[in-house]
This record gives sequence, C-alpha cells and structure tokens, in this order.
Amino acid sequence: MGVPNGARERLLVEAAQSDPARFANLYEINFELVYAYVAGRVGDHATAEDVTSDVFKKALEKLAWFTWRGVPFAAWLLRIAAQHGG
Repeated sequence: MGVPNGARERLLVEAAQSDPARFANLYEINFELVYAYVAGRVGDHATAEDVTSDVFKKALEKLAWFTWRGVPFAAWLLRIAAQHGG
C-alpha cells in the first residue's frame, strides 16, 4: 500500500524544509497547476512565466515558515500567486 497523497506531500515539504535542494520535487509536482492559474489571470505567456518563477522563488524563501495543516501545498502556492498579481 502506498503513502496517501497528503502524507506523501507532507514528507516532501518536510524534506524540502530540511534540504532546500529537495524543493525541486515540489516544483515539479506543482508547476503546471501554478502556471495554469497564473496564465489564466495574466493572459500573457511571458508574464505568466515570470510570475510563476516569482511564486516558486518566494515559496522557497518562505518555506521554513510553512506549517503543514493538511491542506494541499498547492493551495499555499496559489495564495502566493494571487498576492503577486498572478
């Protein structure tokens, strides 16, 4: 039996908090969703790429302060995107 998605995601977040190089896993899992959200709001490919990059940069900078509450990590990323005009 595999690890449930929420538990797996929590492990990935905790691993990234201990070793920022592991953030790449969270990036790969969430990139398409964040990009689609941002692109839908800004309507321009180049701007969407820039904003998406900024979202992940900010998330990495603030990851140590992220507290797992059982909500998908993507929700936190999308909140960052909304705050950055995405």
